[in-house]
Amino acid sequence: MYTSEHFRESRIEVITQFIVEHPFAVLVTHGDRGLEATHLPMLFDLNGGQGALSGHLAKANGQWRNISDGDDVLAIFRGPQSYISPVAYSQEPDVPTWNYMAVHARGRWKLVNDRVRSIAHLRRIVAHHESGRGSPWPLSQLDAGFLEGLLHGIVGFEIEILHLDCAFKISQDKSLQDRIGVIEWLASQSSPTKHELADRMREYFGFD
Repeated sequence: MYTSEHFRESRIEVITQFIVEHPFAVLVTHGDRGLEATHLPMLFDLNGGQGALSGHLAKANGQWRNISDGDDVLAIFRGPQSYISPVAYSQEPDVPTWNYMAVHARGRWKLVNDRVRSIAHLRRIVAHHESGRGSPWPLSQLDAGFLEGLLHGIVGFEIEILHLDCAFKISQDKSLQDRIGVIEWLASQSSPTKHELADRMREYFGFD
C-alpha cells in the first residue's frame, strides 16, 4: 500500500489496536480463478512476531478452494473516512482531499478443518463481539444439532501475519490550526462516520 511518510503509522500497538477495533475486513486472495475478495470479520492474536488473524468462510464460498496452505493473502481493515472540503482550512487557497484510516495485513494462509478448533473460534468471536453487553449471548445457547449444522456450513482459517502496512491520513501534513479546523468541520456535519473520524483525530493528536 502506497503511504506518504506523513501518514505512515508504524507503532505495532497502535496498528493492532486498530485491527481489534475495526475487525470487519476484506480478505483478498489470488488463485486459479484470479483475484477474489470476501468481506468478513476476523480476530487478531498477538502470537509472537506481528501476530495472526483467524476467521471463517461459508463453505459454499469457493474462494477457499482456490488457495492452498502457505499462499500469500491480504486482509484489509478500514476505519472511518471522509471527504474534506477546503472550507475546513484557515489558509486558502487549498484543494479538497480525503482523510482515512486503513491497515493492510499480508500473511500466510492456513485452512483450519478441525471441529474442536472451529468451535473454539466461534466461541471467541461471539464472546468478543458480545462483550460489553449487560446480558451477552453465549454460543452454548445453541442446541447441539444446530451447532453441528453451522459447523458443517463453514470452513475456518488462520493467517500468519508477515507484514503490516498502516496509513492514517488525517491531516498530519497540515498546521495545528488547520487540523483543528478539519476536526471542527467534520464534527459539524450530519454523518456519524464524519463524527467518528473527528473523534479519532482528536484522540490521535491528543486534543481534548
